[in-house]
Amino acid sequence: MFSNFESSGRHLLIDIRGIKNTDVICNKEAIFNLMNAVCEELDLGILNKNHFQFDNGAVTAIYMLRESHISFHSYPEKNFVAMDLYSCKQYENDEVLKHTASFIITVLGGSLDSDVRIIDRRF
Repeated sequence: MFSNFESSGRHLLIDIRGIKNTDVICNKEAIFNLMNAVCEELDLGILNKNHFQFDNGAVTAIYMLRESHISFHSYPEKNFVAMDLYSCKQYENDEVLKHTASFIITVLGGSLDSDVRIIDRRF
């Protein structure tokens, strides 16, 4: 029934728990550096960047991309980050996105029980 739908891209959702590098998730520049590295690795075009830092140090950062968006939401009181990347760029398979998720989790010192989901968005 759905086999004739065309992919509009992949949506990478990452829930990172047990973060050890909590200084990173409260530092706008460090977060932007991480998001820049992801964009460089995946050859994504950054159109605009924005962020907001809350009183408790939590940061919400959004990149508007030529290919869609990346968002980053930190919860330092829970040692948790919710991050998502939606890209209409077509990849041969999900391995590049799995590698990207692993890189992000490693940089943040996240735990092995972090969740990584990849959703194929379809027209």
